Amino acid sequence: MVNIDRSIVSQNFSAAARNYDRWAKPQLEIAKLLRELAPSGAAPERILDVGCGAGFLTRLLRERYPESQIHGIDLAPGMIELCRERFQHDARMDFSIADAMSWDPDAAYDLTAASCCVQWLGDPADWLPRFRAWLRPDGAMLVSILLPGTFRELRASYSAVCGETLTGPELFPEEYHHEAWDAIALKCIEAKRETHVFFYPSARDVLAYFKKIGVAMSRHPGNSPLPYGRIKRLLEYYTTHFTDAAGNAACTYDVLYALLEKPS
Repeated sequence: MVNIDRSIVSQNFSAAARNYDRWAKPQLEIAKLLRELAPSGAAPERILDVGCGAGFLTRLLRERYPESQIHGIDLAPGMIELCRERFQHDARMDFSIADAMSWDPDAAYDLTAASCCVQWLGDPADWLPRFRAWLRPDGAMLVSILLPGTFRELRASYSAVCGETLTGPELFPEEYHHEAWDAIALKCIEAKRETHVFFYPSARDVLAYFKKIGVAMSRHPGNSPLPYGRIKRLLEYYTTHFTDAAGNAACTYDVLYALLEKPS
């Protein structure tokens, strides 16, 4: 794990905003799968999209709930600017630049959603109580969570070449999340684990993908860019061990999808 500087997270994702759609195909697919767990029945009156990014899940929630009021928050000003442009004609949507670990709403929500973002918030024991507090009684939480198998190819390549563990946000095992839900009385309505493997033209394209979507870790405290020689060896290892017969490089996402409920 590396010490996450959220000001750098904000800068990285802001810089990535305008090209995010082009590169963030895994994030879009994960958001689509998360929407499948959205509560049925009466539409929620108020929805909060935490870490809304470029608005992938926001748009999917609007399609699912055409009449709901949706509020999106994100740490990155560039992402919020993009969402405000994209949804400017929807009077029932609004967006705020906010850090989920210090922000508080003016009223409770019926549904809180977050896709592929909570890894930046640290231990679930820290962010889950906040998410729960934002919900009204009987409110629901819809969340996709990256598990430790995510980016296994890059982790293995880095370890083989550098002799140490790849730094990044700490990813907690599935069992830990279930225990965290139980600890604060969040009822699990449905949970499923899915492993997705995405392919890129080369190992170099995988590294470019990480940079283009804003997740590069080299600027965070205690980190520094790899020297050229190590990058070259890492790419060679990745290519040798994690490409298919056509030369496409694999990149794995290990994801926990969950629909949770706050009891009345």
